Amino acid sequence: MITLTLPIPPSTNNLYENGRRGRYRSQKYDAWIEEAIYSLGQQKIRDVIIGAFAMQIRVPMNLRGDITNRIKAPEDFLVNQGLIPDDRYAFKVSIERGDVEECEIKVWSIKTGAA
Repeated sequence: MITLTLPIPPSTNNLYENGRRGRYRSQKYDAWIEEAIYSLGQQKIRDVIIGAFAMQIRVPMNLRGDITNRIKAPEDFLVNQGLIPDDRYAFKVSIERGDVEECEIKVWSIKTGAA
């Protein structure tokens, strides 16, 4: 199991912007990625998940808005950092409000029974 803490991710609604040359990452998303990289570097994460996985995300109780819009950024971040495989291997992902100050994430391998 991997347990880590990241800054509060931006809403999926704020990850990308449209411009004359197409779609690009927003400044808010880029800033969050930089903060998340720094935060991850401060933690002693030694494991990686291979294959199907489950993920539980907890965000602060007082976080405003739709919390399900806070799943995509950390999921893609963990893929990009090599901690989990492509998010197509997600078997179960949940998000809830809790007694946390930042975004607490737990990820673990699961056996799906698929050959």
